[in-house]
Amino acid sequence: MKNRSRVIAVVTTSLCATYAPVNTSSAQPTEAPVPFSTSSASTETSPDYDPDTDEALFLLVSINGREIGLIAEFALSQQSQRMSAQRDELEGIGIDAPRNLGPPIFLDQIPGFDFVYEAASQTLLITVQGPAQIPVEISAIPQKNIPETQTGYGLVLNYRVTANLGNDILSDGFQANEAFASLDLRAHTPLGVLTSTGALSFQGDDFGSPELTRYDTYFTASTPDRLMTMTVGDITSSGMAWTRPVRLGGIQIRRDFSLRDDMVASPLLSYSGTAAVPSSIEVYIDNVRAYSGAVGPGPFNLSDVPMISGDGEAVFTLRDAGGNERVTKVPFFATQNLLSKG
Repeated sequence: MKNRSRVIAVVTTSLCATYAPVNTSSAQPTEAPVPFSTSSASTETSPDYDPDTDEALFLLVSINGREIGLIAEFALSQQSQRMSAQRDELEGIGIDAPRNLGPPIFLDQIPGFDFVYEAASQTLLITVQGPAQIPVEISAIPQKNIPETQTGYGLVLNYRVTANLGNDILSDGFQANEAFASLDLRAHTPLGVLTSTGALSFQGDDFGSPELTRYDTYFTASTPDRLMTMTVGDITSSGMAWTRPVRLGGIQIRRDFSLRDDMVASPLLSYSGTAAVPSSIEVYIDNVRAYSGAVGPGPFNLSDVPMISGDGEAVFTLRDAGGNERVTKVPFFATQNLLSKG
């Protein structure tokens, strides 16, 4: 397959592909169109499949009258004129064949699946209904590409100085006899960040014998794509709102959702449905529109619909080009104390 990504929008540009027979001496010209029917299928697959003589076809796929913009590889048996494909090729174009079939999987064995092979245009026209079609996944939150982390070397020192300059500056002038400085030292490397915090205090008129107190020293390494953070050194344990954190030394590996500001960790609304024709879908949360988009013919799963905290009602409206509407009302309860699956 030349492109495994799912394309929901209708592709208007024309694509063409050629096929090369494995055995050109035995390949005969094929008349177009060549219809196939699942009603005359045979369940025995081994006599009809011969990889040495079968004709390999790279066909532009159309599902339920809609070009999906993908090219898949099929095999045409020279003995029985049956069409077959591998499971990963079918899943790439949105077809879920029963697990007890194949390999290879003959197309006339898939329930609810009909097709017509047009040799002149190198196109496979598929008509599918029921569970054989994989639902299209639609996210209500726009997907953002994770920017590549820029690494390098650097050194940063943050400090804050506080000093006692005397009781009466106007009459006695500056009589500094005490000073305090809080320090935060950070060293950046491609592997992570080394942080050390502490305080420096001075006593007396001459600020002699400074006293240094170290607070925390730890090394942190993060992976934004996995939302993981590892800390080695002085760490503070996490816990619930009613528990007390504990300071200790060691290694801590934890989930860090702050690495991705575009990710919502709490569960969001989802809706599954089926559109007979190209339609538009709108979602209202307590009479406020939260999402609007387009869906193609077939099953779909709409996920990551934003909602408010607490209880409310979501209204999903599916509308086709003729103005026919299908309205579904779903009550919900949301809280930020839960984590979404995964």
